[in-house]
Amino acid sequence: MESRKRPRSPAVQPATALRRRPAAAAGRPPRTGQHSHRALAKPPPGVKARHTWRRADAKRRRELELIRELRGRRDAPVDSLGTEAMGDEGAPKEVFAFQVLVAVFLSSQTRDEATAAAVAQLKKGLPGGLTASSVLRAKDSTLARLVRPVAFYNVKAKNMRRIARTILQEHAGMVPSSAEKLCELPGIGPKMAHIAVNVVTGQPQGIGVDSHVHRICNQLGWVHSKEPEGTRQQLEAWLPYSEWADVNLLMVGLGQQLQTARAKALRRCFEVSKPMEALGLLERLGLDLACREKGTGQGALHWAAGAGELGPLRLLLRRLRPHRDASGCWPRDLAGPAAARLLRRSGPEGS
Repeated sequence: MESRKRPRSPAVQPATALRRRPAAAAGRPPRTGQHSHRALAKPPPGVKARHTWRRADAKRRRELELIRELRGRRDAPVDSLGTEAMGDEGAPKEVFAFQVLVAVFLSSQTRDEATAAAVAQLKKGLPGGLTASSVLRAKDSTLARLVRPVAFYNVKAKNMRRIARTILQEHAGMVPSSAEKLCELPGIGPKMAHIAVNVVTGQPQGIGVDSHVHRICNQLGWVHSKEPEGTRQQLEAWLPYSEWADVNLLMVGLGQQLQTARAKALRRCFEVSKPMEALGLLERLGLDLACREKGTGQGALHWAAGAGELGPLRLLLRRLRPHRDASGCWPRDLAGPAAARLLRRSGPEGS
């Protein structure tokens, strides 16, 4: 990267380069409590999965690594409010597992913020906290009131009691560790079961596929399916087992940011190892390269110029017209010598 001879505008927030994480550290940040696990490279008995990447999947592997870089800061809603964060680390194993199961159950068709609020209200509002016994003792109306932020709260309240009863009466109070057994519980489908097993045991038996994972995998051409279950089956057929634990969290977070933090997602393209590929990937996922950051008014041309990324800058100049940011700075005001020359050659607005 070139040295900068021009002073930066006070409104500019310099990009922080994200260093590529070593392969051993590339997965989800490890849990810190007694239930801490890491996904194993070898699948558990009964689970069919590939052990290594195939040469034919090299492009998919590069795209997944790029998504991992784009998600390197782990600052999407799912990272702090998703199922992985809902269980009490210091709780007994059976309580932790039940809390995770309740969280993933309530999350269906519900934003992470609402799910987190409902779980917090259950922990606070039920005598003894959020356990199978406390849920079974509570009235449906009480549970409905506590989980009201979530979608279909009345139906979910009734099913929560049925789930608690089944776990206490048929499983001795322990949440089943089998995804197949979990799917026998009221209201629990494959996506919920696989996410719960992954979080609780650290040994995924399948990949949890929600609307974000389903959409992104199809947009990238990784799968060709009309339903999430078809996406799950196709994804599991080629994705190595060592990647199963992370793929849901990575893609859900990326999908959330593409919906609610588009400028942030676009700016991350200039903080990864391959900005050109990152721009192309996010554009394939529907990101508008002309979007701008609300506070600063900056856009892709400002960030490419500031990072000294000449390749992306050439691409963007063919697609976008330079504009001033909120403080009046043009992209050229942030550029090093080579980027500034390129901007001058682009026309009066870049000069």
